[in-house]
Amino acid sequence: MTKDREERQDDEKPQSRPVYEDKVRALRAAIEDRDEGLGTEEPVETLSLLRDAWRENASDIHLDPQVDGYRLRLRLDGILIDVLELDVDRGLRLLNQFKTLSRVSPGAVLTAEEGRFSVTLDEGQAPIDLRLALVPCIIGEKLAVRMLVRRKVERQIQQLGLAEEEFTTISSWLNNLKGMFLAAGPTGCGKTTTLYALLHQLKLMERNIMTVEDPVEYSIPGINQVQVNQEQGLDFAAGAKALLRLDPDFLLVGEIRDRSSARAALNAATSGRIMLSTLHSHDAAGVIGALRNYGMSDLEIAPNLAMVVSQRLVRILCPECREEKELREQDREWFEDMGITPPDRVWYPRGCEECANVGYHGRTGVFEVWRLRDEDYRLILDSADEHSIRSSLRQRGHRSLIDNASEKMASGEISPSEIRALSGFGPLGEPLTDWSPSR
Repeated sequence: MTKDREERQDDEKPQSRPVYEDKVRALRAAIEDRDEGLGTEEPVETLSLLRDAWRENASDIHLDPQVDGYRLRLRLDGILIDVLELDVDRGLRLLNQFKTLSRVSPGAVLTAEEGRFSVTLDEGQAPIDLRLALVPCIIGEKLAVRMLVRRKVERQIQQLGLAEEEFTTISSWLNNLKGMFLAAGPTGCGKTTTLYALLHQLKLMERNIMTVEDPVEYSIPGINQVQVNQEQGLDFAAGAKALLRLDPDFLLVGEIRDRSSARAALNAATSGRIMLSTLHSHDAAGVIGALRNYGMSDLEIAPNLAMVVSQRLVRILCPECREEKELREQDREWFEDMGITPPDRVWYPRGCEECANVGYHGRTGVFEVWRLRDEDYRLILDSADEHSIRSSLRQRGHRSLIDNASEKMASGEISPSEIRALSGFGPLGEPLTDWSPSR
């Protein structure tokens, strides 16, 4: 274990898993109180588990096979937490109840299976959408359930956590729509939420909006959504090609993940449509390399790419118990190594009843917003590498993920550990020994 990682673990105790014990204890007690005699035709245990997980704002439920049973885990604020060890019978009962609800065959799965279902957990509450994935492991079936929170994708753009400057940049693009808009980042960083917020804004313009997604996570009224069906030959490329014949003004291709989907996105952009998509990249400049790797030439990228938003999710400090303290020495050293001048005093987590002694409550986004300019297009056409593009962005004062996260830290919204969790690269994606800050 590196010294920096040791410092991070010792630095802020609410990051460690034991701080979730209050949540886990309550969940465990609630789950263990369920009637264990229920058959798979009555999914009361599963619905009760879903209700408990929902009330704790869990994003995912995991049921992992083990030699002597199953392990139940929940993802809370991005962290996977052990909740309960189940014996074989009870684990299989939960597994089969989930299969029944999602209309997956109750027998043992021999290949990867997917399903989805909607359920109303509390009276008067809107239905909750859930997406289920199953794979056969060597000792049993692994289950993951994603809880799709509709209110999160019905947000306005200004509710995503954007700083004023980044919000203004995106708003200016919306007022002068053209080219490709790409949301970049790792899995689970909120890219889909960002694109759906844009779709909600765009559908107010009385335009024809169409999407091809894998899967369609949320149904959006007023938008025509198509789901990829690989078995029927309907992949991103085929779907986008078909949708272009339906006179769309805006087209969303759920993810650029290979050469065919990259080509589909490019064809949509070159046809004069506004194209939105996501892809994996550690920062905005890295998108150029990713598109090149998917077979796009610089002559295709430069005329069509208009906007890139790179993003991450960070935990929000609990407003009821956060503590303002002098910046700890190990944090100061880290910021200085990064070339950032930190504030003398920052906020740290403590833990209270409101946050179940976690110290954090919810998550927000941090963003790097890059609206390409003439000098960026010249660099791309000159086949400049990512390092050169980042250097150019730095020189003109471009704001990075770390810059925006530092502002949230200074305002007391997040702790130093959340910024350090974003690191591994400098603000613009360069190795820590190979960059200097823009300020």
